[in-house]
Amino acid sequence: LVHIDGRAYVSDVGLGDGPRRPFALQEASWCEEGFSFRLEDRGSGVWRWVHDAAGSFAGFSMDVSTSVRAVHEFERFHDFYCTSPDSPFKSRGVVLQRATPEGKLIMLSCTLK
Repeated sequence: LVHIDGRAYVSDVGLGDGPRRPFALQEASWCEEGFSFRLEDRGSGVWRWVHDAAGSFAGFSMDVSTSVRAVHEFERFHDFYCTSPDSPFKSRGVVLQRATPEGKLIMLSCTLK
């Protein structure tokens, strides 16, 4: 989450074929580049982001009732994703995705789909 002028926004450059722009943490539905997205308030600080049916994943949930206070809280996850053989980033190779009005472009290692 990013806080600007008293409002919270979700900004994640790692969603691949998800939204390209930050979006406000509030219930909403919107379209970008031909894809539909939705953000739902599930209560008690839990939010559900719903991806377009043609997207590469269904969506994700996040709990904003707690807050990270220091970067060391991310270190364990960072180490896993960067070094573990079980990390999807290590086992699948490089994944690049870009949504376009015509669909999506996906680069998996050296293969463009």
